[in-house]
Amino acid sequence: MPRSHSTDQTGLGELRQDVPLTTPDSHLQESDPWADDALGRAALADSLTDLIRDHHEPLVISINGDWGTGKTFFLTRWRAKLDAEGFPAFYYNAWNDDYGSDPLIPLLHAVSDLTPTRAAINAASKKVRDQLLATLGDHLSHFLKARYGFDPSRLLHEPRDDSLAHHRELKKHRDGLRHALGRWAHALTQGAGTPAVCIVDELDRCRPTYAVELLERIKHIFDIKNIVFVLGINQAQLACSIRSIYGDIDAPAYLRRFFDMTFSLPQANLSAYLEGNAARRSLDNFFSNRAALLRRHGHQIFTNEFPDVVSFLEILSTACRLSLRDVKQSLSIVALYARRLTTQTGLYPYLLSALLVLRLKAPDFYREFADGRRTGADAMTKFEEWMDTDFDKKTQTMVDLLEVSLYATQITDARPPLGGEYPDSAFSELDLIRSGKEPSRPHLLSESTRKADVQKAERLLRTYDGFMPRGHVLYTSAQTLRNLINLLDMQVITSS
Repeated sequence: MPRSHSTDQTGLGELRQDVPLTTPDSHLQESDPWADDALGRAALADSLTDLIRDHHEPLVISINGDWGTGKTFFLTRWRAKLDAEGFPAFYYNAWNDDYGSDPLIPLLHAVSDLTPTRAAINAASKKVRDQLLATLGDHLSHFLKARYGFDPSRLLHEPRDDSLAHHRELKKHRDGLRHALGRWAHALTQGAGTPAVCIVDELDRCRPTYAVELLERIKHIFDIKNIVFVLGINQAQLACSIRSIYGDIDAPAYLRRFFDMTFSLPQANLSAYLEGNAARRSLDNFFSNRAALLRRHGHQIFTNEFPDVVSFLEILSTACRLSLRDVKQSLSIVALYARRLTTQTGLYPYLLSALLVLRLKAPDFYREFADGRRTGADAMTKFEEWMDTDFDKKTQTMVDLLEVSLYATQITDARPPLGGEYPDSAFSELDLIRSGKEPSRPHLLSESTRKADVQKAERLLRTYDGFMPRGHVLYTSAQTLRNLINLLDMQVITSS
């Protein structure tokens, strides 16, 4: 078990207790569903509500977004808002039920939540006839049978053979179910004047066969008036599910036959998301109070450490295409780091942010880097693979700081030599390039910088020169890298 850091006399330990390692998902306020909308998604929900408000024909809408981009947050908040505006609406997580054989049963069960007479129906329940009917629930069977004269339990019995008579029988009962559902939808929406909205989430996480069958059931059984289906999907992942069943087909074209309209979640306001999550973890307060506390005890501290982490994480998360879930997890790691900080360790914003991204986006590479099997030059090459090269001025400055920080981890001396000379490292190689010479040890540079022109070498060296006057608070070396990794990996921390 790793040893804990030594007890300090500054009161830092008390501050750490106010930093939670994790935070629960924000609570849905039914009275104000978008109160915690740090991503600015309410506008899309309002536009979709206006689109469907007076629509009574069958309609299937897909909301596309990558995993970890906030689809569930959006769909649950929109459902609550629809409910507040008088829409009959429900939210159904398909992934919770994909252990079953036929998705129709749990879907019908979810739809039944929209009926106001559910309690009375449950009271009249009878013995289940088989395991599938038990999953469906007697309340729905009794509701449809008693109110509309259709017994859905008969639909659960597949034909015993392929005879035409059995197929006719099955079609008759499926048509009966559609008719009963149509009457139910009409009765349900007549008072509201709006369609019923059935929101289905996590479809792309289901087993491929289950996901496709659920789409088929929605298309062929729920294609009725007064019902709007909204499906939250990751289209790329769902396309993979389609190909796993049908082979190398045009999966996007296949999916389009199920959806009447497709919308994508807008790009999140990452800055607001980071700041909101950091505030919920009290990280901003912790680092601000820590700086004041350490100064009172004569320690050197850089005021903008945590704001720099947030700014740099925003830049790297965007450039490296991290999901919102990855960004949230990165702040959990920062919270872990904060709880292990001592008076002798700093935050090192640029290097810490780089390690967070590597750990989340390329865990195997991170492990090799942490174990010394990869260098700072290798790490910069990995970032170059992920990032575009067309940066604005602010992003270019941050990327230069990233590159300089990673190169500095290859320096074994605790402090750089003085007198204007560059340490024997990537920076001496950059000095050669700036002088118009070929680097003698190109492996100390990233693949892109090995081919750099004089201007890029000059820019990186200016960044390095500006980096140094701040002293050891921001200066990174091989020892700094080791201490950071030890903190992140719950190992023993050594002195710099």
